[in-house]
Amino acid sequence: MAKRRVVITGAAGYVAQRMFKALDERWDVVPIDIRDKTRVTKRSSLLRLAAERALVDFAVATFHAMWSDGPTPRQWMGWVRSFAQFGRMVGGPMALRNSLRLRTPGNRAHYFHCREFNFYDFWEAGRARGIKIANRAFEYFEHADFSPEAQARFVADVAFDGSLAEPLGLYGPALPKLPALPPEQAAA
Repeated sequence: MAKRRVVITGAAGYVAQRMFKALDERWDVVPIDIRDKTRVTKRSSLLRLAAERALVDFAVATFHAMWSDGPTPRQWMGWVRSFAQFGRMVGGPMALRNSLRLRTPGNRAHYFHCREFNFYDFWEAGRARGIKIANRAFEYFEHADFSPEAQARFVADVAFDGSLAEPLGLYGPALPKLPALPPEQAAA
């Protein structure tokens, strides 16, 4: 019997690497990541929509299977292009220069670690949430019950709304409202 195909996004990442062997024994695993061999788009462009057709079809079908609506293939390819543009913007030399210029003790104390906010608390909450979702996803596939009822239980269990960002503090600390630093203190 043919193995059912599953896609692992972020395949080069910490969680996916630990799940890969177990998943690969039972499923036909398709790894997706930004590394060359597993890129969503191999003909990268900041202007045109270009993504591997099989991945576009899979992503759009996944959205439509999980929610009553979802993106069109063109919209999904637009998201891929936007992520590529964002990655190049924040990963480039100009962003590095700006980061080094603004890496001041005042900014660190205000935005990274202060009485109201500790970045490491959010990092840990996100890490724990990602592991919880990954473990529940593994159980879902391991049981191989893909009925609408099982799918509804899975979505309810992980409380996944399409975003791993948790600004409301549902699975970690709530984001505080921090007043802006005066310009002279921020760039000091």
